[in-house]
Amino acid sequence: MISAPLPDNEQARLTALRRYDILDTPSEDCFDIFPRLVVRAIGVPSAVISFVDSERQWFKARINVTDQQTPRDIAFCAHAILRDRPLVVADATIDPRFHDNPLVTASGGVRFYAGAPIRTAEGFAIGVLCAIDKVPRLLGKAQLETLRELASLVADQLDLRLANRRLAREVAERERTENHLRSMSRTLELSNLRLDAALNNFLHGLCMFDGDRKVVVSNARFAGIYSLRPDEIRCGVSLSAIQSACRERGTFVESWSERRLGRCSDDISEVSSLQDGRTILVRCQPVAGGGWMTVHEDITERYRSEQQIAHMARHDLLTGLLNRGAFHERMDEACARLRRWGETFSVIMLDLDRFKLVNDSLGHPAGDALLRAVVSRLKACIRETDVLARLGGDEFAVLQTRTKDSYNEAVAFADRIVNCLIDPIEIDGHQLVISTSAGIALAPQHGTDSDELIKNADLALYRAKAAGRNGYVTFETAMKDRANARQQLEGELRQAILNREFDLYYQPQVEARSGRVIGAEALLRWRHPRRGFVPPSEFIPVAEETGLIEKLGEWVLKEAAAEAIRWPAPIKLAINLSPVQLSRGNLTDTVTQALRLSGLPPERLEVEITENVFLEDEVNNLAVIRQLRSLGVSVALDDFGTGYSSLSYLTRFPFDQIKIDKFFSMNLIERSDCATIVSSVITLARGLGISTVAEGVETVRQFELLREAGVDYFQGYLFGHPVPASALNFGAAHDITRITEVA
Repeated sequence: MISAPLPDNEQARLTALRRYDILDTPSEDCFDIFPRLVVRAIGVPSAVISFVDSERQWFKARINVTDQQTPRDIAFCAHAILRDRPLVVADATIDPRFHDNPLVTASGGVRFYAGAPIRTAEGFAIGVLCAIDKVPRLLGKAQLETLRELASLVADQLDLRLANRRLAREVAERERTENHLRSMSRTLELSNLRLDAALNNFLHGLCMFDGDRKVVVSNARFAGIYSLRPDEIRCGVSLSAIQSACRERGTFVESWSERRLGRCSDDISEVSSLQDGRTILVRCQPVAGGGWMTVHEDITERYRSEQQIAHMARHDLLTGLLNRGAFHERMDEACARLRRWGETFSVIMLDLDRFKLVNDSLGHPAGDALLRAVVSRLKACIRETDVLARLGGDEFAVLQTRTKDSYNEAVAFADRIVNCLIDPIEIDGHQLVISTSAGIALAPQHGTDSDELIKNADLALYRAKAAGRNGYVTFETAMKDRANARQQLEGELRQAILNREFDLYYQPQVEARSGRVIGAEALLRWRHPRRGFVPPSEFIPVAEETGLIEKLGEWVLKEAAAEAIRWPAPIKLAINLSPVQLSRGNLTDTVTQALRLSGLPPERLEVEITENVFLEDEVNNLAVIRQLRSLGVSVALDDFGTGYSSLSYLTRFPFDQIKIDKFFSMNLIERSDCATIVSSVITLARGLGISTVAEGVETVRQFELLREAGVDYFQGYLFGHPVPASALNFGAAHDITRITEVA
């Protein structure tokens, strides 16, 4: 916030202010009318007459402003008195002088401000007549002139008030008083002329009635809207007479009729249609003494201009960047130059990595602040000829034109972008580390049409994110082939769900000490009619991205539970859960229904989740997992050790079991680091009271080492391949002492 400096003539200005003896005085009708006129003339909800004292600004008259005064160091008016012309702040939230001002940051704070100085005859700016709004807006030239004229009239009223007070003290001096009255009469006549001129500059029609429903003041615009002559709306004319004239001309509306105003005591705001097809917005507000202030606006053209206004809204409000529509226009222009003059260019699509985590953990205000900070860094990386746009959310796009070597320049730019976001960004005391992924498409190598180029850059962006994020990828034709193949796989997957082309296989889990089979993990298999068995690694990611995993997961739960109820108790069923299943739909209800329909006790069901569950919407996912646990279902952390934050999750959620990833089991003998990690995991699990399962055990030596290390349960080819339920054998225990390697 930038406080206004003191004027050079501050002491003389304060002396002039105090000469009027206006501070801390009761409200007066002669001043109260001016905020009402400002509200109606400019269309803002609030207006005040403010006098700037040494340490404060004090409001002589105000509309829709609660405070009587505010400190001077935060006052907009303290800035306005420094200017010869009115001060206009279109949007205070982006004005460096006011964006962090308490009057702006407060709930429902100031966004728009326009203030015209109130000057004494000697030229001292002692106060301001100002218009205030909670939303940004622009002010027309006529409105500015009206505001300035009204401020001048306030100064006249101050002089009149001062003169009247002097007259009261000098009543004995009749001759001097009469001369002064004649002088003030001339001043008042001039003021009335100026007031008439100001009223006639209003964009809207205005007519004020007193308690007897007679005209107090009106303007030419009011007469023009209703086809009335000036003498028909002069001061003193009755409302009933005006209505009769309107009926004769076909311009009568009920909104401000004598009958309507007579039975109403609240504000009126209605849209009415005239016989000639025009549409008029009428706003009526009661005033002291039983009168009414009526404002009339011809809004016929507003509806016709909505499309044009929408077209003009070409910038993102949060960041000030071009929006998606404007970016497409620039793209079309670049494509036209390419076709006409062969001018090459490149398109770079950007997506912030895991930006959703910031919104979910710190809230949308912090997310908005982060976006603005990112944009500031992005702007520092582009040239004057580059076009930067925000397409929505955390998606951005850059158009690089006038390039001599589009490939190298695009790659260099993408490299700058990735590097410029390496340093943390501080938001509300939090050090946020954000990165970006970028996809590059070149014209004409990768297309000559804006839609095609954007689509290809998006494909490259998708590839960059799939490759680990925080990097960039240039489009290749193979990406389109992969996208088409993925689209085909998605269609076949949807058909497979309808055709019930899926089977469940089960792999046994064995207790280390006894060799007994204590459970089996359900594994999904897809029998493709042409391709045979499709690996889960190929279709599960597609199912997760498209949301089809919800239907598949529900089927797996119900089918496996119905099968497991036929197993000998207490053999457990283990089922893998996708992060998508937790974040979408109602997983708790689905599990409850599967258990109810099958009759399987909750303690015989174990759900397996991976650390990916916590990378998106951690709070909600943890809540769902706790709900499952409250049902009696046990929860295992699958593929432990392959992520980055396993230990933190173990301390924040009491898992029932840890499944050591098969990578460590299979490399236990060849790599000492794997043995160290396995030993650490087992020690940690014991300390937390969590059992362990070693996955992917295929050899006797692996089994022996893991058993000696203290693993509780085993799963792998050594004990059995995944088989249909009919091939499971729960009767015989494995002889742990004489186990032999399975080929």
